[in-house]
Amino acid sequence: MEKVIKIIKGNKALILILSIATFLRFYKINFQSLWLDEIYTMNITNPENSFSSIITEVNNREGFPYLYFLSLKVLHTIFGYSPIVTRGLSALFGVLSVYAINKLGEKMYNKKAGFFAALILTFSEYAIYISQDARPYTLYLFFIIISYIGLVEFIKNPTKQNAIKYGIYAGLLLNFSFFAAINILAQIAAMIVVFSNASFSEIKQIFTKLIISGIIAIVLFLPNIYKLSTLIGLKSSWIPEPTNESLSLILKEFLGNSEITLFLFGAIFLYFIISLFNSKEDNSDFKKISNKEFSFIILLTWILVFMIVVYVKSYLDTSLYVSRYFTSIIPAILIIFGISLANINSKIIKNLFLFSICVFMFMNLIIARGYYRWPNKTQFREASQLIIENNKNNEPVYTSFKYWFDYYLKNKYNTIEKPDLESVINEMMVDSTK
Repeated sequence: MEKVIKIIKGNKALILILSIATFLRFYKINFQSLWLDEIYTMNITNPENSFSSIITEVNNREGFPYLYFLSLKVLHTIFGYSPIVTRGLSALFGVLSVYAINKLGEKMYNKKAGFFAALILTFSEYAIYISQDARPYTLYLFFIIISYIGLVEFIKNPTKQNAIKYGIYAGLLLNFSFFAAINILAQIAAMIVVFSNASFSEIKQIFTKLIISGIIAIVLFLPNIYKLSTLIGLKSSWIPEPTNESLSLILKEFLGNSEITLFLFGAIFLYFIISLFNSKEDNSDFKKISNKEFSFIILLTWILVFMIVVYVKSYLDTSLYVSRYFTSIIPAILIIFGISLANINSKIIKNLFLFSICVFMFMNLIIARGYYRWPNKTQFREASQLIIENNKNNEPVYTSFKYWFDYYLKNKYNTIEKPDLESVINEMMVDSTK
């Protein structure tokens, strides 16, 4: 008991922000109606579906690996078939991501950098949104952070045990998003740069241990090979073509959709760049590389490799410029800000910047965006309730969204799929009996 009290006293600030993060992610978790993709999730993970039928549905309808949906099937069987259970899983991993980024920042740079990154993630509107979304994005966010914790531990101490841990983390990451393959590529790039000054014998030993990591990750990913094969060559027509403003709009969404927060983050990032180039530390031994150099290599490869692959793919093949596809680089961006704040010598200026960022992010979330007050998702639930309240005679329901409305209407009516609703209206105008 004394040990627990000591841990609590030593981590009061972290416990406070985890409590705030928990509140912001679980508060009014079912306020918004399920939207298109969330209804996909609910229909696929219905506990009445067998595991084999869920795999078939994922193959036919989804762009993610199987583990998320199979896990939800189990949760729905145990805790009930409800959007609260589904979104609750996302919210839980949203909170765990705040804790994980604190640990990553600490391992990569120092304790303050991790804490500041965690604090910003706590108030992130985008992070809160995906934490209340019945989709696997917060699990992807959590495991990208965890995989980088494994990477940092392995680079700093390349033992067999750390190689096994890194392999497990990387394998789990690959089970929650196929975009994770790009993240693994970025991690390989980081290791190449960090170990470039190592001796041949050191590289040989490191490579031998990395083979263990690779085998573990591949074995964990193997069940998804068929699903991956169905996605190769698939083109998404619904994603708009990239423009010169696409990336800046995505970045703005990640940083709170506010000009004020963008200005504050811009100033902090500029300070990060200046402090980086003013660094006088120079180490030729990869084991003695400075924290500033080490963190810069990890963060730059993390963001740069992902951006290059997505950029080339989007312009030469199929556009991938959707904000949620960029979820994996959010921790890197926030750790950059965390390191920048940690390096500000003046305590007053540091606290003022941090306070201003959190206040404006919170105000934008609550006041400007009205996140907990106004609908921001497609209102299938409300539209279905309107039908239930007004269709007392059980008339057929014509819709071009049968798959989605059937979830809320629950087979109460004869729901007829009509892609062209204008034709139904024209038939009624010609024959009033219809």
